[in-house]
Amino acid sequence: MSEKLRRISEIKTVQQRQGEMRALLDPDLFLAYLKKPEILSSEANTESSIEVPALLGNFKHLSRLSQKLAKALVRYEKVIKEEFVTNPIPISLDNDADVERIVDDLFDIEDKVLDVTHDFMPYRDLVLAFLGFPDLVEVVSVVDDVLELEDALHRLSFGMRDFLIHLHGFFAKTRIEKTYPEDSIENLYVLADDLREHGMRDLAAVVDSIVSEIEKQVPISRTANILPSKIKLKPLYLALVEAEEKLEDIRSKVKDPNIETSATFALMPVAILKDTLSLVLEAAVGLVNIADKMRNNLSKFGYKSSFQPPTFYLISRFGYTIEDVIQQIPDELTLSQLLSDVTHALHEIAESLLFYSNYLSGQVKIPATYLFKFRNCPVPVYSTIDSGSLVSFATAWLNTICQSIQDEVVTDEDKKALFGYISDNSRALFKVGGGLSNTVHVLKDGDKWFVEYIGGEMPANKILSMLWGAVPGVKVSNVDEYGITVVTKDEKMLPFIGALLGFATSLDNEIYNYGVDIINRIIQRAEEISPQLALLVKKAFST
Repeated sequence: MSEKLRRISEIKTVQQRQGEMRALLDPDLFLAYLKKPEILSSEANTESSIEVPALLGNFKHLSRLSQKLAKALVRYEKVIKEEFVTNPIPISLDNDADVERIVDDLFDIEDKVLDVTHDFMPYRDLVLAFLGFPDLVEVVSVVDDVLELEDALHRLSFGMRDFLIHLHGFFAKTRIEKTYPEDSIENLYVLADDLREHGMRDLAAVVDSIVSEIEKQVPISRTANILPSKIKLKPLYLALVEAEEKLEDIRSKVKDPNIETSATFALMPVAILKDTLSLVLEAAVGLVNIADKMRNNLSKFGYKSSFQPPTFYLISRFGYTIEDVIQQIPDELTLSQLLSDVTHALHEIAESLLFYSNYLSGQVKIPATYLFKFRNCPVPVYSTIDSGSLVSFATAWLNTICQSIQDEVVTDEDKKALFGYISDNSRALFKVGGGLSNTVHVLKDGDKWFVEYIGGEMPANKILSMLWGAVPGVKVSNVDEYGITVVTKDEKMLPFIGALLGFATSLDNEIYNYGVDIINRIIQRAEEISPQLALLVKKAFST
């Protein structure tokens, strides 16, 4: 038999098997055999709707976190303002006490902010739970803004610390111990002397001009104090860029290994100063852009800001580089003015987070008209409709998941998280485990039904894919550690897909505890629920 004929034969065999299985399954009889949940209607209550507490719980936690972060940002704003804007303190070159104190303050306040922003991380995937609800997707997308804020704030703090440390070290004779290498302006003096000794007076003059230009851009008082608040950022950055280029050129021209080493050592403090200043500038612009983004996102929910755009604000919010920043900031912009703009942005972000907190705690509603629930099972399904394919899907899922709970298969963590929500005749959400993943979306698009399971681990997902793959007319795809997707045109197969979904909850834990015996355990539970379901499960495992 040719390869082509063999493949045709295999396809026909699969189709014949699916046809045989489809003939054995009676969706109406299957649903009639299942237990029916109680239905609570909001019409019987004084409330106009049934709210979904499991979903709203996430919003309440986010509300509290947002308020906490707003307070931490106000404290961060206060430190920046006091150290660099309102009454900036000169940094002594005679000792390292001033710069060390500022660095410690920045470390301390940054840690307090990042401790809060880190708590937003588990909510990063919360948007996945609301893919079928566009308004809620926009509400929870603010979490992404907060995580961007975390990154920008860390880069600003890190950049400011290193810039001040290396700026002080560049000119001072005493340095903060073990914080940076012993590289300073002295390295440039050594290079200039080495060049003169070897008769390269032109190159030595270039080094002298580099030193002079950098010194000119860093205000130092008569009492040997650096005045960081008065540093003009654009001229200093451009001077450092030019110095780096010239020192690279000198290093490439000299042949003596000792002078080449001197050139390398002279280059290091210049490059470090340039890079740390670049980090400060980019992070500052990033914070302003985050404030702008949060303002725009929350304005859709009624937020009105009193924020005034800062001096250096970039019109283009995406794809900016340090070159873009340098081109757009004013020549006269000082470090004090830049950080003043940063405090405005932080104040704006804190203000928007307080609005977000209030909005989450008071205005976000997820209404439902009906509640489906078994009397002795804690799992609720909320719905805006009382019949249809998705209600049948939910009914079948409740039968399996409640049987699994009764058989003590489901962990306490997973049990607390379980619920379903049917938003209309074509969209539904099911939370099938603890954490922010383990979510299932059911969506009708045209004549096809898509069931997407997000979460799980690969062994469990493989078993679920086998179970779903046994349902006639169902195509399984995208099976990996992130989840599974199935597609079907046969609406009557939805109850079978829903019933099989019930086996997915705590399946990772069950595999760990029982290994290969997991197959017999699933078959046994299927037999307790329905003969047709048991037939499907045995077919999936070919037993």
